[in-house]
Amino acid sequence: MVHHDHIDMTISAKILGLGVATVDHVMTIPSYPEPDSKNESIASRFQMGGPVPVALAQLRRFGRDCHFLSAWGEEGFGSVIENRLSAEQIAFPLACRQDVSTSVTQIWLEETTGCRTLVTSRVNDSGTAKHVTEEFISQFNVLHLDCWPTDAAFAAANLMKQQSGLVCLDTGSPKPGVEELLKIADVVNCPKRFCEQFLGEENSREAARKIAAFGPRIVTVTDGEHGAVLHTQGETLFEPAMKLKQVVDTNGAGDSFSGALIHGVLSDWDPERILKFSSTCAGLKCQHIGNQEALPTEVQIELELRSRDS
Repeated sequence: MVHHDHIDMTISAKILGLGVATVDHVMTIPSYPEPDSKNESIASRFQMGGPVPVALAQLRRFGRDCHFLSAWGEEGFGSVIENRLSAEQIAFPLACRQDVSTSVTQIWLEETTGCRTLVTSRVNDSGTAKHVTEEFISQFNVLHLDCWPTDAAFAAANLMKQQSGLVCLDTGSPKPGVEELLKIADVVNCPKRFCEQFLGEENSREAARKIAAFGPRIVTVTDGEHGAVLHTQGETLFEPAMKLKQVVDTNGAGDSFSGALIHGVLSDWDPERILKFSSTCAGLKCQHIGNQEALPTEVQIELELRSRDS
């Protein structure tokens, strides 16, 4: 078991996510175009994105109690985010509506491979930190972060640790202050590219051990089709990526993995089960487009695991 020194949260976990929420404009294209060329998309859609809110949506598939703190504008894009959060039954304070422009991400999704390229216009979020108070954080016992906005993330992480809560971090790409947050976090998930850029380390096993040296008790490093590793209590496990007949959409797979990882930790599963469950969750997500209907349930994941073992 991956034990932690916190209160029993297998049932009573109340999760707060804090991070960027974006409106993704996904353009599906046959293949990546040449520079300075005009091209037609196969499909176009808008969806809520961001590492934390998508992870929370995945946690809702597992029946977890989820809340979200972020910032978005009062224009139409802000409504897209609020409507999706409400549909997922992820609670959020009205204070998230601020006098800002909502973050927007342009995503080019290549139909033949399911690979994607992202460009984000990030909100200038200077108002979230003032809502991170001891009284507010005391309502929760689990915190999930993506490092944004830096001041709010630090404040929330420190307050959560003071009350013996669980702090989880999805590093994404290197951001200001990530080193300090690694020293606070209990559970850390990071893509291999983060390890390459932040540590200069290309070996996932070694990278997980180096991240663990900052202080986290559980570290995962994901590497897409090359699988994932989990390091805890001096032991490093490897899980190959789920074999897929076709990769439809890799966008959000890491966020889905993070949600499953947190669920496994809160369920007090053993490390091997946590890693298998999280990897399978991400794999199932990649078989479907988007980050809403594509997020699998626990039943779907368990069925896939059982079919693999039979």
